[in-house]
Amino acid sequence: MALARLCMPHVMARRQLLVDSGSFIIAVTWTGGHMGFEYLENDGGRIAFEDTVGDGPLVVLMPPMGALRSVYRFVTPKLVDAGYRVVTLDLRGHGQSSTGWTDHSIAAHGRDALALISKINAGPAFLVGNSFTGGVAVWAAVERSDLVRGIALIGSFVRTLDVNPLMGLVMKLMFAGPWGPAAWMSYYPKMYPGPKPDDFAEHLAATRKMMKEPGRFESFKQIAAASKRDSETRLALVKMQALVIMGSADPDFPDALAEAEFQAKVLNAKKVIIEGSGHHPQADSPDKTATALIEFFELHVV
Repeated sequence: MALARLCMPHVMARRQLLVDSGSFIIAVTWTGGHMGFEYLENDGGRIAFEDTVGDGPLVVLMPPMGALRSVYRFVTPKLVDAGYRVVTLDLRGHGQSSTGWTDHSIAAHGRDALALISKINAGPAFLVGNSFTGGVAVWAAVERSDLVRGIALIGSFVRTLDVNPLMGLVMKLMFAGPWGPAAWMSYYPKMYPGPKPDDFAEHLAATRKMMKEPGRFESFKQIAAASKRDSETRLALVKMQALVIMGSADPDFPDALAEAEFQAKVLNAKKVIIEGSGHHPQADSPDKTATALIEFFELHVV
């Protein structure tokens, strides 16, 4: 067995978990201002995550690419109040996770999620994905059905689709030169077509700061270029309960409602359309999103 301890300036170790092999967890707590977070070491890098702990059924919330785990900041306390243990994570190269990853595929992120569920060791989890990570949830559900209790896809890309012309232009600009982070951040507010959260300016500033950090945008580009084949080929193989949540005004899809219908049909899933919501319903419509998630979880807690 190995004992892992993280030492960083202004960071205090909160607890250490003993593991015997493979990935392992390091727990840390910021001494000033920040919420406590932990590191999962897996596949040569570190995945940052927050764990509310508790005895309730486990829910793992995975953010979209180009965003922070705090995109779930409004939904997390609602799920905790409903009795769930909630874990939110940062994707490879995002937030407080490490940079320098060589693999940014759907399968790679799926391995991170499964390693996290396994090491937390609190039973199978409800796996929730938004945008890119909806495909990650699909992949993980087929790869290790013993670790995944059910999946919820929020505004998710699970197959190869044409994107709307504006997003397509933004993606081309991002890959064309050093102005990529600025191009992405100029598009970010457009994913919130309706009323924005009161703290949106602060959240946007934090996301912008993250995207400017060394190595962050390179990871973003790699994720954006990742093939959807890992999830697309597994859609029909999912044999567990699923939920599809889609904002009716999601600008990232050529036809958001048609895509939600397709996903619900192929997954035999319940479909929830949130009127006026964009690409991040968990942030622009947290009450409705949390209600949909909790109702889904309650139906399938064994």
